[in-house]
Amino acid sequence: MQAVLRFRPSVFAFSAILALILSIHPGSQVAQARFALCRSDPLVLLSDGTIIDISADIGALLFHVKEVHYTLHIPEGLEVVLTISTPNWPTTVEHFTVYADNPPGVFTSTTKVITHRADTFVTANFLVNTIYRTLDGVSGQDLTIETRL
Repeated sequence: MQAVLRFRPSVFAFSAILALILSIHPGSQVAQARFALCRSDPLVLLSDGTIIDISADIGALLFHVKEVHYTLHIPEGLEVVLTISTPNWPTTVEHFTVYADNPPGVFTSTTKVITHRADTFVTANFLVNTIYRTLDGVSGQDLTIETRL
């Protein structure tokens, strides 16, 4: 005997519409604090072999993000060998700046995300080799993370 599943179209349609409304409602961004809708992510290789991954989890749809600014401070004497950045999105500009001005073994990243809403949740992520750190904030804040090797 074969089981037959039947869906009532009105219940299915109502559930789909409700899910859509909750996901795009303007006030839902703060309530969904840990739910990132898009991500920006440059990867950096330094002259000493250090691999750095800086990223931002952004609680907004892609077209709500205006700008993402990354500033990386690496130890003096090191150089960037390779940078792989997220391609710029049609509505977003990504900026990435590196300074070799930190003492040996100290790496600092500052992430600033600008969205159409000031209360959009942002998580800055910073991975240096195997050391991973995060910092939560909102759009417009400078989120600075320091790592020591």
